[in-house]
Amino acid sequence: MKLRMILALLLPLFFLGCTGSLEKKQFDSEIHFEIAKEYLNAGQMGKALKEAETAIELFERNLPAHFLKAETLARLEKFDGAFTVLNQLEPIISKSDRYLLDHWKAVIYYHKKDLKKAVELFELSAKKEPNFALNYKILSDIYPKIGLLEKAVNRATRWTELQSGSGQAWESLAVILTRNENYPEAKEALDKALAINPKSAMAYNYYGRWADEQKIWDMAEQSYLKSISLDKENPYVYLSLGQLMMITGRLDDAFPYLEKSNQMNAENEFTHFWFGEYYLKKGNYEKAFEHFGKSFKINPAFSKARAGFADASMQSSSNYAEAVKVLNDGVKKAPAEKPSYYYYLAKVHYAKGDLEASIEFTEKAMAMLDQSAVEGLVDLHLLKGNILSKKGNKKEARKEYETTVKLSPDSESGKKAKKLLKN
Repeated sequence: MKLRMILALLLPLFFLGCTGSLEKKQFDSEIHFEIAKEYLNAGQMGKALKEAETAIELFERNLPAHFLKAETLARLEKFDGAFTVLNQLEPIISKSDRYLLDHWKAVIYYHKKDLKKAVELFELSAKKEPNFALNYKILSDIYPKIGLLEKAVNRATRWTELQSGSGQAWESLAVILTRNENYPEAKEALDKALAINPKSAMAYNYYGRWADEQKIWDMAEQSYLKSISLDKENPYVYLSLGQLMMITGRLDDAFPYLEKSNQMNAENEFTHFWFGEYYLKKGNYEKAFEHFGKSFKINPAFSKARAGFADASMQSSSNYAEAVKVLNDGVKKAPAEKPSYYYYLAKVHYAKGDLEASIEFTEKAMAMLDQSAVEGLVDLHLLKGNILSKKGNKKEARKEYETTVKLSPDSESGKKAKKLLKN
């Protein structure tokens, strides 16, 4: 809603205030609060802060203005100031409204990226006031980020119970159910979202993702295209289409969508990752290095981008030292990904002819995986077999190839091992 529309809606209330039914200052405070909300939503933090402060000066008990001021300060990373705003409300806020203090403190911790503390306070607020939907909305966003999908489903479901007419609530539930591979219920949620708003671009975007996850490529593509027809300003749907086309081998079709996504949001690590993959497959290694590098610069813990850089190094037989540096740095940034990084370090050392370092990293990676991690072990046994073969130890190499076939005969590594065993 434009600012002048807000003023037009509130102007009658202004005149009503002047007649004495309500104080003029309170009306003025509400007007400034509404303007502050618009500025906050538009990302104009300085103007939002100024309008919120004006609203508070006019009417101190305008609690939403205080909360908006606190959130604006948090978005500006002025966390001490944000907490001070909330602490100053302690004497004036009623006992029945104290759940709001917990909620907005949680919002500040959310912006601080202290998700553990944020979850604790959102849950405390929800316990005090079980019917406050905003808690469940934000919790359904946080829980997937920390890997707790079942809790996310629970909180998103509660959100739909409280606001059954909210298409956004059903969309959120559908996304979480899709991630949890509960496809039938995810489809039901998407159908409810579209029944509420048949022109929801995001619902079609999520339908595309739902189909994408199940490799229903035609349906995914049509859903993404429908989403674009309804909203041409969403960079993520262009990325989704580009990604789909890369996965299905349509490189030239993928490029314009990746380019559009990058034009709209140049700071998305996934766009740069898929650009890296595009240029890698096209044999343009310089551009591949550039985009993989941009990807893990945006998100240093993005292991696939670092692995892509290593793949570009191996395919181009160049940049080995930089690839080793990139992978070693990845170990520091994401220790949980050590087995994957050690595997790629082993491959890079193998490609540059350092067989001792290669077998060392192969065995380190193997030692970190249990027997249930078949996919990783298969690749490692094949690599170890190749290293031993190159060192002249044909007997031990054969054992590694046999183990590879035994673990997963129909995998790509298993098929390669079968061919090597025939030689």
